[in-house]
Amino acid sequence: MRRWSIIEDSIVCKFLYDNDIFISAQDMEFLLLKLKEHNFNRSKEAVSKRVHNYQYLLTDRQARYATEQERIVAEGVLSESQISDAQDWISGYTKEVYLPERLTHESSYRLDDIAGTASHYLSIQTPDVTESFYNVFDELLNKYYDKHINDKKTLGAVKKAFKDDLVTNYGISIDTFNAIRREKYETVSRRILFKLCFALELDYDDAKRLLASVGYDFRRNIKFEVVIEGILKCESHRRFIVWEVNDTLEQNGCEWLF
Repeated sequence: MRRWSIIEDSIVCKFLYDNDIFISAQDMEFLLLKLKEHNFNRSKEAVSKRVHNYQYLLTDRQARYATEQERIVAEGVLSESQISDAQDWISGYTKEVYLPERLTHESSYRLDDIAGTASHYLSIQTPDVTESFYNVFDELLNKYYDKHINDKKTLGAVKKAFKDDLVTNYGISIDTFNAIRREKYETVSRRILFKLCFALELDYDDAKRLLASVGYDFRRNIKFEVVIEGILKCESHRRFIVWEVNDTLEQNGCEWLF
């Protein structure tokens, strides 16, 4: 089998980094085209295997199977990324906040911690609903579509990729999505809303706005919601963080976030 050049590896690794480690089937096709644009012709199976290797290497620099070239490429990408900061957040904040039986005392947190001071862990009042959920959701969904349309992705392709992502990565069925779009629900569950916040790639303010449109806010006395709020306050690599948090939770016998 023809050896991978460092340029090929750099294209694959950078593509994964730009997509927060996760890529869809549609993204895989774009990656194949990107390689061909640089005169590299690889089979889908070969690229998929390389992607798999780099997904592990980008999240675990000590991957035993990695070649020296793969390590060099991955270190080059990671040196300019914020993934290391995300990993620090995962190992420290998640284990401290989520895994203990109780939320720890205020003294164990810095004042600039994502969850804030201990007083924030008290139940909060339900916010007044000032906007229609369906209007807010429609606005944010179209904002997502506009963000992802470019010279290679049509609106139809973006919509299909989004629906595929909902099913594959967030466990939201197409029937549920369609029911929301057709305004068939009087309210939407918190967990569905949290998943939509990540699927729509919302910043923290828009996530709060979407929750408020149903009369929700993050409950600081619910550890799951403390962690979700914390991740949404991270500026990038959220999907990667969710993946790593789930791995940490699984290792400690806890249920995944989603």
